[in-house]
Amino acid sequence: MRFRRKLRCGQGWQLGLSRGGWQWDRQESRAPAIDEIDALTGDVLVAVLRQLRDSHLLRPKAFAHSVCIFGMRDVRDYKVASGGPDSLGTSSPFNIKRESLTVRNFDRTAIAALFGQHTAQIGQVFSPAATDRVLELTASQPHLVNSLADEVVRNQPWQLTVEVPHVDAAKEALILRWGTHFDSLMAPLREDRLRRVVEPRVASASPRPVAFEDERYCRDLGPIDGSPPMIANAIYRELIPGFLTRDHQLGMARLRWSKWAST
Repeated sequence: MRFRRKLRCGQGWQLGLSRGGWQWDRQESRAPAIDEIDALTGDVLVAVLRQLRDSHLLRPKAFAHSVCIFGMRDVRDYKVASGGPDSLGTSSPFNIKRESLTVRNFDRTAIAALFGQHTAQIGQVFSPAATDRVLELTASQPHLVNSLADEVVRNQPWQLTVEVPHVDAAKEALILRWGTHFDSLMAPLREDRLRRVVEPRVASASPRPVAFEDERYCRDLGPIDGSPPMIANAIYRELIPGFLTRDHQLGMARLRWSKWAST
């Protein structure tokens, strides 16, 4: 059975849908969304991208006018993420991409406004110093800002004004719990092209020149930011070194255990 007959993407349509199967009003302009495309790998990912490219030729009568793809990478990098060759052949989907957008970071005003919404609903206030500390730890990365605030108000038994110690305690709790955000961030660091960018910045060494594509790829995934590029925020600076040296640390621990067991 061909893959296109198996994958269902939304209400009433499939990738590679035939002209006769189009089930919504063709006069309407709709843009279906494919979320969490990072969950697809290998041949399955290649099949999805190729079907999007093939179906593009049927617009607008037999396919959506546009399709939004949500993931951690730019669509140009999925050919590498698929584990296959850098090129998908003549049906490559990358020449039909309209635009890539990245969720931009907050600024201090946006963080204060977010905390102000909590104050308006609950009555609990984040002090200016606590807001500054959140900004310092996260460099305004939206997920980290929300995670820290949620940890403070949901998991700490504190109902009065939120101060810097509460934010610091929330940061430690997030790191110890190691949520899916950190898994998604760290997993690509096993790739050599990312290690070449990240490791010199962790070691505070003079970074060697790296390929522009590798640096852009690393920026897209989030570990680095700024100009010149640096580790994106204080929480990442605490997490990334331990992750990069974890295999070495485990190897040393096994070696010590082996020597101890043999004596």
